[in-house]
Amino acid sequence: MTGTRDNELEGGWKSRTIAYADMSPGCKRLGVVDGATHFNFAGIGLAAKTEELTIGATSSFLNNLRNGACGTPVPVRGISMEAK
Repeated sequence: MTGTRDNELEGGWKSRTIAYADMSPGCKRLGVVDGATHFNFAGIGLAAKTEELTIGATSSFLNNLRNGACGTPVPVRGISMEAK
C-alpha cells in the first residue's frame, strides 16, 4: 500500500512500488490511495479516508484467501488496486 503523495526523499511515490514490481506473480496486490501521504498511513492528518480504504482492501484480500482464492480486486473509488 502506498499513496499518490507518499513521497520519499528521492523518487516520488512510484519508487515505493518497486518491490511489488519485482515480485513474481501469485496472489499479490498493490494498492495506491489517491492523495494519501506517508503520514496518513501513520494516522496523522486526513487519515480516516486512508484508513478506511486500506482496511477495506486488506479485508477483501484476506477474505478471498480464507475462501481459497486470490480473487480479483473490486474497484473502489479513491484507491487503485493492481493484482498479480
